Amino acid sequence: MRLLDGYEDFKVRTLAKIPGRLGKALFMRECRRSEGYSHWGMLNAYGEVQGRRILRRIDHEIHLEVLRAPMDELLNEMLINAEDLNFSSLSPSGSSDTAVLGTVGSRHLQFVCETLGSMASCENQGA
Repeated sequence: MRLLDGYEDFKVRTLAKIPGRLGKALFMRECRRSEGYSHWGMLNAYGEVQGRRILRRIDHEIHLEVLRAPMDELLNEMLINAEDLNFSSLSPSGSSDTAVLGTVGSRHLQFVCETLGSMASCENQGA
């Protein structure tokens, strides 16, 4: 049996169970707190400093995946998981996103979310 490091552990045991890039990004946003990241299992298993470092790295990677993804794929994720993924849940959360992505990345994410909201609205009107 191969032992996983904290990064692999979280990706394999936690994130793999969450569908889609948007779902993972939303989950990671929910792990953010003003004092850093909070996920009981990670902080308990790896300590606060290392656990928060791992969570920050994963959060950053997931958000970059969202920003690099084709819009039609993100729209499909949003439509498939419409209950959890909607414009209000995906709207960037200000300073929290800026801390992860920087100012330009945060604005890019805001644009992507607004565009997805508009695209979903058009899809719903056409249905």
